[in-house]
Amino acid sequence: MNRTTLAGWAFAALLFGLMGARAAEDAPVVIRLMTDDIVVEADGTSTHTAHVEIFATNEAAAKTVGQTALPYLETAQELEIVEAYTLKSGGQKIPVAPSAIYTQQPQGSPQVLQINEVRQKVIVFPNVAAGDTVAYTIRLRTNRPAFPGHFTHMEAFPRSVAYNEVRGTLTAPKSLPIKVENHDVEIRAEESATATTYRWRYSAPGSQTVQVSSVSPLDQIPRVLFSSIGGQEELGRL
Repeated sequence: MNRTTLAGWAFAALLFGLMGARAAEDAPVVIRLMTDDIVVEADGTSTHTAHVEIFATNEAAAKTVGQTALPYLETAQELEIVEAYTLKSGGQKIPVAPSAIYTQQPQGSPQVLQINEVRQKVIVFPNVAAGDTVAYTIRLRTNRPAFPGHFTHMEAFPRSVAYNEVRGTLTAPKSLPIKVENHDVEIRAEESATATTYRWRYSAPGSQTVQVSSVSPLDQIPRVLFSSIGGQEELGRL
């Protein structure tokens, strides 16, 4: 696998892991709910179903979350928007029209534009105002793992974003052992005869001001990482 492909995977994986937080960092919003359900197959392929609900606290936030872009790798993944809607403060649910969901290359960043396989599905939510919630459910199928026969995934939660409730599950067969590294995220494992299921939860209702640090920004972020790769030595052989 060439460096461009690896860079594309790293970029898409990071953005997908932060998809709910991406808009939240730009304006005062609250991620009311984020759920993940990931099913991993023995060959490293996977299906990831996610649901996100983002609350706009003011008009600036409403403008920001009114258009949400979700990245994926066109040559290796299929991204389906299962459901998307605006939930008005009064309780009215307005579905997103199919014509308001479209696919494009990421805009703006030269680094992104150099990765030809990255695409994004853009959801344009209807009639979003302060006090409303935008919500979507997606299904991401990874048909070609970054490393053949292996699985890797990260969930990360920037401290500058308020999260009311995050919960997720990842189920993998015992024939593909998964190693887990977590930082400030509650996680537990459940085993059956043939599979292991990991369940995680996270909550941080109040956002925090993040100080600029000389270390990697990722090192300061609550996160959980899953990988079937044994370590740097094995990674070097792939």
